[in-house]
Amino acid sequence: ASRHVRWVRTSAEAGPGSTAEKLGVVIVDHGSRRKASNDLLEEFVRMYREETGRPIVELAHMELCEPSIDVAFSRCVEQGATLVAVSPF
Repeated sequence: ASRHVRWVRTSAEAGPGSTAEKLGVVIVDHGSRRKASNDLLEEFVRMYREETGRPIVELAHMELCEPSIDVAFSRCVEQGATLVAVSPF
C-alpha cells in the first residue's frame, strides 16, 4: 500500500486473512471556499467510480466545507464497507 493511503478495517465480520473484505474508498482534498475547486473533486470521484467499477467511493474535505473525512468514512460503512482506504486527491 502507498504510504499516502490508510487502510482501516471497519468490522470484525471479515476476519483476519479473509478474502471477503468489501472495500470503500475516501478521496480527500483540502477543501475550498470556491465551489469550482470543490467541484473538481466531485468530478474526479465520479470518474474514479466509473473507471474502477468500485461502488463505494466517497469524497471528503479536510476543512472549509463538507463532507468531512468522518462523514465520508461513515457513508462507506453505511454502504457495507468492511475496509476503508483514505487517500489524498
